[in-house]
Amino acid sequence: MKKTLLIEIYTEEIPHTELKNIILSLYNNIIKELKQFNIQYEKIKWYASPRRLGIKIYQIVMERKIKKKKIIGPSTKIAINKEKKLNHIGLSWVKKYNIDKNKIFFLQNNQGSWVAQQSFNTIENVKNVLPEIIHNAINHIKLTRTMKWNNNSISFIRPVRNILAMIDDKILKIKIFELYATNYTYGHFFMNNSKIFFQHAKEYPALLFNKGKVLVDFFERKKNITNQIEKKLNQLNGAININQNLLDEITSLVEYPVTLVGKFQKEYLNIPHEIIINILQKYQKHIPVYINNQLSNYFLIISNIVSSNNQAIITGNQKIVHAKLFDAQFFLKQDQKFKLINNLTILKKTIFQENLGTLYEKTIRIYHLVKWIGLALKIQVQYGIRAAILCKCDLVSNIVFEFPEMQGIIGKYYAIKEKENLLTAQAIQEHYYPILSHSSLPTTKIGCVLSLSDKIDTIVGLSILKKYPKKNQDPYKIKRLSTGILRIILEKNFSIDLTLLIKKSFFLYNYNYSKQEINKVLNLILHRIYHIYEKNKIEKRVIKSVMLAYKNEILLNIDKKIQSVHQFIQSKHFLELMLIYKRIRNILNKNKHMSHYKNINTALFQTKYEFDLYHKTTIINKKISYLFNKKDYWNILFVTINIKDVINNFFQHVLIQNNNRDIYLNRLSLLFVVKKMLCNISDLECFID
Repeated sequence: MKKTLLIEIYTEEIPHTELKNIILSLYNNIIKELKQFNIQYEKIKWYASPRRLGIKIYQIVMERKIKKKKIIGPSTKIAINKEKKLNHIGLSWVKKYNIDKNKIFFLQNNQGSWVAQQSFNTIENVKNVLPEIIHNAINHIKLTRTMKWNNNSISFIRPVRNILAMIDDKILKIKIFELYATNYTYGHFFMNNSKIFFQHAKEYPALLFNKGKVLVDFFERKKNITNQIEKKLNQLNGAININQNLLDEITSLVEYPVTLVGKFQKEYLNIPHEIIINILQKYQKHIPVYINNQLSNYFLIISNIVSSNNQAIITGNQKIVHAKLFDAQFFLKQDQKFKLINNLTILKKTIFQENLGTLYEKTIRIYHLVKWIGLALKIQVQYGIRAAILCKCDLVSNIVFEFPEMQGIIGKYYAIKEKENLLTAQAIQEHYYPILSHSSLPTTKIGCVLSLSDKIDTIVGLSILKKYPKKNQDPYKIKRLSTGILRIILEKNFSIDLTLLIKKSFFLYNYNYSKQEINKVLNLILHRIYHIYEKNKIEKRVIKSVMLAYKNEILLNIDKKIQSVHQFIQSKHFLELMLIYKRIRNILNKNKHMSHYKNINTALFQTKYEFDLYHKTTIINKKISYLFNKKDYWNILFVTINIKDVINNFFQHVLIQNNNRDIYLNRLSLLFVVKKMLCNISDLECFID
């Protein structure tokens, strides 16, 4: 028998930035639980709108097999009487574990004879476990924040007002968030906020749309919005430039989308376009319209209601946009009464971070770091030095105070207005890049140098305060800053010593740092390298193998090693190398009590095969040293495989163990040297299954 399960959690309005993550978490949890309970089904679909989270599972097989394991009880010596029947001890065991007497047998093993119940398979109605599955899935939803309501001990992203739960045409007996399941939900909050009753789970979501004016299918709603936008753009002969994140946010704000056209006064187009776009998109969730590839004074409004007076909705939204643009225009005029450099005085009174001084002091540290990095990379950074002085000056401007997202952007705008060099202006904006882990890097070298300087100063400063990121908490965005540092160095081919850069940053704080603190920051940054390469589909064990063999080198060398190992493990030579490594590893592991490895003494060699292995290893190590200087890591990996024939002959003709302890230890030391040679680039232990 197969049935359809429907679950809908009806809530107060869920934050639009979190809706999709919440429903996907619930969806994945449900799939995981169904798999764990060995429940078969045809497909599963999720639904989400501002006030509801829905899951519909099609064609659930309503019976599942349960495999019972054998239960071992007491020894037959104490549980069986002379008539070979259960005595009071045996009967107590039967009662305690609810044992089926018909399935009892005597288990024989090396330790004796035991009373046991035979393992068997049984069939269970899936309906019995569905409440547990649903509860588990809901309890493990990943939420960034929660709230309580009605003096309740239960919490969720928003107060829950109804639970719709049906299995075909029956209400599922379940209680969630202190609410018993029903066969109804509520329609659109503004257009039809009445109960919508379902006769069958298959009626969802069509009935909710037809009677309740709710388009609960996220993807259908998104497609509907896109189609409406296209029609409006055809009327305006315009175009849009919208990213999927914004479109998802807009989709998460409405249950019944209606697209309207608004406009603002053309005079506001003199405001930097980044500010206009920020006001429209971030603050109002409107969509700017471009005409002839230029930003126009039109914008699209995605309303959440069908109204007989759309003009009132348009007018209301236009008033808000006008007010924001008026403020922006006013702040621009106020800021431009003074030059950007004049704000340095204000930075002296502005705290960067408690116990880390002011933004002015940070500016001076960035200035010195830019000079240091420029010298290390042998590039001209005179415009970068100027950018370092100005890069934080816009933080105390009126515009950034009102619109924090404009930091850097407005600094560039003011710098250009004041006839600063374009490279200086560009670096001011881009020194915050990458804003997200995988967003754009600075486009110029001095922008990259300024970005590195700012990020390393922040990370080192926070490390002085012992403010390190935790597993699921990173309030100071240290992980993102670290990823930015690594990406700039690797993608821009900056041959810079990260350890020396960290030391320089500590020095500029006038802080008496220790070697442990240097390594703490270094490891903190380097750990993000896994995040970078896993996005490029390079196995974690490849990255780990190289990082374990890391010898405080230039970061670019790590990149070359990772790429070389990534390619090498796909060749037949890698398997040959691993066979050699495993054999040596096993011998050394079995003889850990003899692991006091010393310098190899050739006078203790008893066979030509020991001499051959020693000389071959010496020759290969010299080649490796030469190739290391050339940074030719690919050929290093292939050179090491030349040990194959010699090591195989050694194993075939030489017995490692010897009554003479010195000879025995000398042979182990020889193998240890070979093992070390095999792992000069990549710790092969990472590839042991």
